[in-house]
Amino acid sequence: MKRIWAKTLTVLCALALCLSGLAACSSETPTVGRDGTYYLYDGDEYDKNEYFVLNGDECKFVGVLGDMELNVKGSVAFDADAVTAELGIKKGDVEIKIMLCGDCETGVLHFTDFSVYTNGVKMLSESDSVYYCKDGFKPSAILPPPSDGDEDGDDIPEVRKYTVTFVCDGAPGATVNPAEKVYREGDTLEYPRPVGYDSEVYAFCGWYKGDELLDYYTPVTSDFTATAKWRLVADIGEYNRGLYDYGDDGHLYVHYYRFGHDAAEEGVEGGVAPTYNEKIASDVYGDWGLWVWSDGEEGRLFNAMRIDESGAVFDINLNAEYDDGGWDSENRKPSNKIVRYGSEYTDVINFQFVQISSMQSGGFWANDGGNFHIRLSEYAYGEKYHLFRAEKMKVMTNYWTAL
Repeated sequence: MKRIWAKTLTVLCALALCLSGLAACSSETPTVGRDGTYYLYDGDEYDKNEYFVLNGDECKFVGVLGDMELNVKGSVAFDADAVTAELGIKKGDVEIKIMLCGDCETGVLHFTDFSVYTNGVKMLSESDSVYYCKDGFKPSAILPPPSDGDEDGDDIPEVRKYTVTFVCDGAPGATVNPAEKVYREGDTLEYPRPVGYDSEVYAFCGWYKGDELLDYYTPVTSDFTATAKWRLVADIGEYNRGLYDYGDDGHLYVHYYRFGHDAAEEGVEGGVAPTYNEKIASDVYGDWGLWVWSDGEEGRLFNAMRIDESGAVFDINLNAEYDDGGWDSENRKPSNKIVRYGSEYTDVINFQFVQISSMQSGGFWANDGGNFHIRLSEYAYGEKYHLFRAEKMKVMTNYWTAL
């Protein structure tokens, strides 16, 4: 949990300054029941400096945020079976939501998701598996259950587990081992690598749940089937060879693939070049834009030009001079500053994948992956440039990899 709170220091510092001082933490006798104090448990010991207190539908978190001691109060709402709950902390426009599951009736809280909202817009979301325990209680996911006859056995809760089944589709001879894997609730997926297929003919594209590409950050919350899918290597090679003829000289094309990519949207065209001021008509990509700037220059928002098998494609004319750049944060609209790109100013281009609706929140913009910085020369196809990236991935390539 500490590493999650540390990531939100910038968002929450103002919140911390507005709240009351740090309350003293007193130890308590272990009792079965929901109310009480739950300390951070790392598998070896309790951290008495970081804890949650539940009292009916109220909650409190005491811990360290960066170099600051923090004491925040909020509410907790359990479902009808008291199995899962949403813990909420709110101050002004900032709201923190934490999802927990399971074992609160037996002395253990298991947190699986942490999100920060500003003006109702999600600014940060982290999936993790963190335990907070009453003094004297430990989660069975960390410690083995006691042997028969251990009178303390009832104090150790059972953690929910789910089965993910792995199947192969589209490449003759492909197999996977194991074909099933059991995960604790809230664990992130670990994928086996398919073998036995002709990799010179078929390119592995990843694991899918239905038509949705799964990533390595997906928490397991139910039983389901993950399906491995492939594309023909010849099709990928043809697409990449065509990049030399794709688009116009002096343009940077950023290909952005989101995990909800819908093949039915491929072929959809965006607005008018070179400005692309209108959102593209897409349930997957319509609310995602590219904020682009050169070193020492103002930035500008681009909407997608089109959607193809590589994802949404953004077109930046490096030789153009745009007169609608910059951002007026007070009025939440472009400040109509002059923006220029291109090697005549700098070889370095910077950009951020931005959720467009969050730009109207007046707070931090929701984005995917933070700031990226590239040298155009590393993505050159003659006199044009192509860059490829998938959602949540830090790695960028200068060719399509079948995602």
